[in-house]
Amino acid sequence: PSLVVKMLVWIVVIGLFWAVLMSVAKRSVKNAIERPGINGIFCEHLIEIDDAGFTESTDVNSGFHAWKGVESISETDNFVLITIRLGAIYFIPKRAFESDAERSAFIAAINDHIVSASVPPPPAFPT
Repeated sequence: PSLVVKMLVWIVVIGLFWAVLMSVAKRSVKNAIERPGINGIFCEHLIEIDDAGFTESTDVNSGFHAWKGVESISETDNFVLITIRLGAIYFIPKRAFESDAERSAFIAAINDHIVSASVPPPPAFPT
C-alpha cells in the first residue's frame, strides 16, 4: 500500500483508540460521582504527618510517603500542594484548615521535615 493509505489507516486507528479511551474515562468519572464514598477519590481524605513521613488515607485505601520522597510543599490561591518526587501532587483545599495559622503551621512543619530529610543530588549532577 502507498504511504497515503498507511497514514490514513494509522489516523483511523489512533482516532478509534482515542475515542475508546475517552469513553472509558467518562464512564469511570460517572461511576465515581454516582457512588461517592466507596471509590477512594471523591470522599474525605485524611493527611497525617509524623517524623517518618505522611500518610494519606480514605475509607478504602491508604498511602505512605517518606519525607525523603517529598519534593516540596507550596500554595496556590485555593490549595496547599504536596509534591512527591517524580510522582503525584496532593491537593489539599485551604478550606480544610480551620485557620490561616493552622495552615501556616502545617506548611512549616512539612517544610522542616523536607529540609531535614533532603537527599543530596548524585555526584554527577552539580548543585
